Amino acid sequence: MTIRHLLIALLLALATIISGCANYTPRIAASEQPGVNDAYLYGRFSIETRKEFFGIDGYTTMGFAIECVDGKRYVIRFDKDTPLQAVKIKPSVCSWVQIVYSNADGQLMSQKPAPAGSMSSMKIKRSQAYYFGDFHAAFTSQGCGYRTACLNWRIDGARDNFSSASDELNNTFPRLATLPKSKVDSLLLR
Repeated sequence: MTIRHLLIALLLALATIISGCANYTPRIAASEQPGVNDAYLYGRFSIETRKEFFGIDGYTTMGFAIECVDGKRYVIRFDKDTPLQAVKIKPSVCSWVQIVYSNADGQLMSQKPAPAGSMSSMKIKRSQAYYFGDFHAAFTSQGCGYRTACLNWRIDGARDNFSSASDELNNTFPRLATLPKSKVDSLLLR
């Protein structure tokens, strides 16, 4: 195989990975300077899962997909090592629409609608931070037939830890400390 053929094969593999990607929204950096037209969603999103040795993304995980009337889509990723997540979001009216599941390569494995009635539409205003909740999930796989594996993602817990999550946000992302913070209304946290 020539170098040209190898490069073409690598590019095709990369295109395959990207095309089926879960498209998790990048979390903000600790030094993020809030812009006057930006808002933030935050919360703790932890998952118990094992590290995949050959996985590009490290481990199988899941996320919450939020869609806004301005056409933007944000997917908050559950993280095994750093549960506190904060993502930048543009002001709009948004709703939690899906739960997405991805393998250790970041490829979309499955998706399902958010639980019925779990959240009403929320109006995201600029220069504010919105607490989504504290969620704990687990991923397991087991053999369920000849050469097949059954994959199982589940949310084990949802809690309202607004005060402690907001304190952790202020400590981890000190430049966001001055932003007003409020909770997203969710039936999962009641």
